[in-house]
Amino acid sequence: MNQYEIQGILHHIADVQVFESGFKKREFVVQIEDGKYPQNIKIEAIKDDVLYLESYLLGDSISCSFNLRGNEYNGKYYVSLQAWKFDRKKPAAPAPAPQRSAMQSGANREKIAERMRKYHAANPQPPAKVYEKNEDDDIPF
Repeated sequence: MNQYEIQGILHHIADVQVFESGFKKREFVVQIEDGKYPQNIKIEAIKDDVLYLESYLLGDSISCSFNLRGNEYNGKYYVSLQAWKFDRKKPAAPAPAPQRSAMQSGANREKIAERMRKYHAANPQPPAKVYEKNEDDDIPF
């Protein structure tokens, strides 16, 4: 099986999606430098791996190993990048001690929320589409 690795800045973390079958998925975006224009690469964590993203904050430097997956459904082809290993990368310059996740410290939540507000203000994104379980689409998962 082909294994790939990507290194960049954590740009977006979506909410966990739980499907009727019990399958869990969480998408996240890693921004990488690619010449003049940075690229935003969407990757997904599945099953129990969705929990690994709890300890990361937007703007963190991350390295992620993933598998390239593809399938066909009703004559349409789909590709996904499924993460299986996460590593926090240390910045080149000295930085303050890493913050604990929001789940670990109630006092730290406001600091994290402020950091996320600043990050989103500097990096606006279109609103995410909310998927209803009755929504008719051609995607098999």
